[in-house]
Amino acid sequence: AADITQLTGRILTDFAGKSVLVAGHSNTVPDIIEALGIPSPPPIPENEFDNMFMVHRPRFGPARLTHLKYALHLCDCN
Repeated sequence: AADITQLTGRILTDFAGKSVLVAGHSNTVPDIIEALGIPSPPPIPENEFDNMFMVHRPRFGPARLTHLKYALHLCDCN
């Protein structure tokens, strides 16, 4: 928890107004999202690896969360 507080504190103070990429695990990402201003972020099952979350913090107004899914599609293209 202290690491998450330190990380998000630095993001919010040192990188305000900038884009920041944070990679994490299913047991840390929801806490990071919440610390960035999103109340009750969605839980992430441990067996899901295709989630991408974008937290947008405008200068005025509440933070917004966008939840995207991505996947690698393999095909036999011969």
